[in-house]
Amino acid sequence: MKRKHNIFLLVLISILIILCSTKVFSQKFTLLHEYDFRKTNWGMSKEEVKLAEKRKPGFETDNGLVYKVIIDKYDCYCIYYFLENKLYQSAYRFAEEHINKNANIEDYENLKELLTKKYGKPTWENINWIDDFYKDIKGNWGLAVARGDLEYTITWEDPITTVQMRLTGDNYKIDLIIAYYSNELEDWAKEI
Repeated sequence: MKRKHNIFLLVLISILIILCSTKVFSQKFTLLHEYDFRKTNWGMSKEEVKLAEKRKPGFETDNGLVYKVIIDKYDCYCIYYFLENKLYQSAYRFAEEHINKNANIEDYENLKELLTKKYGKPTWENINWIDDFYKDIKGNWGLAVARGDLEYTITWEDPITTVQMRLTGDNYKIDLIIAYYSNELEDWAKEI
């Protein structure tokens, strides 16, 4: 009788642990998705985004807002895109300019590590050589990016948001951008 009682208690305790763990996991998952980007959610109006940012934008158009921000240690522009007054896309465009073009690749790798810690394993990654002239000279890969010969792209996805970081260049100007897209509003935005 005592043995059955102990087994019953053990099963009951196991069930309680599982239920508590599930509840904690569920709360953590909900907290991770409290906001879709910064302190905003897809579909918010421009006025709601301004209230969430709690300051005046540095630049504003009918379909966009731009704020200067610092992400980790990087100066960048935070850009919000609207269609029909609905937030559907946003991005960080990094303002760092390096004399040594390879430093841009280092920035990309550092941000990739931070984003992987935040979003988990990427769903897609690609290093694309458009012209492989510098491919065998790793010390010139930053120059290859600046010329538009080399592009880096990495993507993370969840049911709500797609995050894509791109390191590209053209005419010796390098762009490092992290773009956030609403999965739900993507088709709607394309139609418009």
